[in-house]
Amino acid sequence: MKKGSAAVLLSYVLWGVFPIYWKLLADVDSVYVLCCRLVFSLCVSLVVVPLCGKWGDAMRVLKDRRLRRYMLACGLFISFNWGAFIYCVASNRVLDASLAYYINPILAILVGFIVFRERLNASQWVAVALAAAGVAAPMVMEGEFPLLAVLIGLSFAIYGAIKKEADVAGDVSTFIEALLVSPIALAIIVVMELNGGPVSTGVIGGWRLLLLPLAGVVSYLPLFLNDAVPEEHKNGIDMGRDLLRRSRVLVVCGHTVTEAMKNDIAVAQRLGITATTLEGILTVKGQGRR
Repeated sequence: MKKGSAAVLLSYVLWGVFPIYWKLLADVDSVYVLCCRLVFSLCVSLVVVPLCGKWGDAMRVLKDRRLRRYMLACGLFISFNWGAFIYCVASNRVLDASLAYYINPILAILVGFIVFRERLNASQWVAVALAAAGVAAPMVMEGEFPLLAVLIGLSFAIYGAIKKEADVAGDVSTFIEALLVSPIALAIIVVMELNGGPVSTGVIGGWRLLLLPLAGVVSYLPLFLNDAVPEEHKNGIDMGRDLLRRSRVLVVCGHTVTEAMKNDIAVAQRLGITATTLEGILTVKGQGRR
């Protein structure tokens, strides 16, 4: 198995065993655990981002007021998402958290439809309806509306939509999100400890005390592993560019053009390849039927 594939596989294994980790901290207030995760994730990012040569990219994003607002919004939504997930595990509602990731694609489509005005054809709507029915079935059987699952799924869908608009590299985005939200998290930790927090009252101690700073490491590691082999990431981009050179038409879908898409369009223009939108093709087809 290639290093890149092994890294991605390991990252998904870690995502799968996360509930076990958070369960070890079930007797600690979920807000406190979340805040520790945020602060120590920032500490990890402060090491990883410079080592990966991304410090300059991070500074450029921080200097852009528009991107800072996007990153702050991302930080708040993903913090809520993590907090709800940690709470679900601590309160023995792991199935709610699992259901959230089945609901998330449907909510992501809904966000794309409302925010980005993306349109689905009839067969795609049928597929969405079938998926929604599959998700709704356990809700009907349980007779209870899964509020936590919907909130987790919706917060992640909105987070993804904002990330799409911002178009910032994942590792840089993770660092800046933590940087902007961590002051709030640190303030909450201090206030909670001054009022009888889990460390000052001895609720957590001994070896388990290490789990709080390690929360930043274990939650950051899967993100890092997904991009652990930059050479393979570059090979994937080169492969896509090679396929583009063999093409005659480049079709741009959606209403948002990312930096990566702009680069592909520029390559197509240099090679004399026609670049158009899906709407343009449909318009031409419509004219042809008349």
